[in-house]
Amino acid sequence: MSDTTAIINRILSDAETQAAEIREAAESEAARILADADERAARILADAESRARADAAELTERRRTVAALEVKKLDLASKRNSLDRAFERALAKLAKLPTNEYETLVASMLDRYAEYQDEIVLAKSAPIEPSYVMALPVYEMKKLRLARERGDFAGGLVLIGKTYDKRLTFETLIAEARAALESEIAERLGE
Repeated sequence: MSDTTAIINRILSDAETQAAEIREAAESEAARILADADERAARILADAESRARADAAELTERRRTVAALEVKKLDLASKRNSLDRAFERALAKLAKLPTNEYETLVASMLDRYAEYQDEIVLAKSAPIEPSYVMALPVYEMKKLRLARERGDFAGGLVLIGKTYDKRLTFETLIAEARAALESEIAERLGE
């Protein structure tokens, strides 16, 4: 073997050894990079799963809260509907009072609320004759007047005064009763 061949073989052997070392170092670095990437991916996945669980819990709680509020809202609407119907029935009952009770009510309103020279406006549907109103002692005593036209309301009357009017219509009376009783009724209904 010649020296040239020995040098070439030595160079080739050194190159192969160096290539093997480089390949081994590259494989080791690649394995380390892959392990780091796997570890990072596992951390990212665990973090994402943790956030997803927290988001799901928050979303579930939010939906429970919204559902509870919706139930309360529906319950409140139902109670308000019941309250509306009760006051509507009360108004209907007042509007259908028998003539003698209606006359007694009108006489009582005039005694209590009429002022000197007020004009009385009765409801169109009132089962009461003008002659009855004009025959009441309060009519002459307070110099009241009866309006020619009747009012467009469910019942009761309106007193038109010199300085202000008094709405004693059934609608107004029911609305005032509702305002006064609504919170007490709501309490009893459990609002």
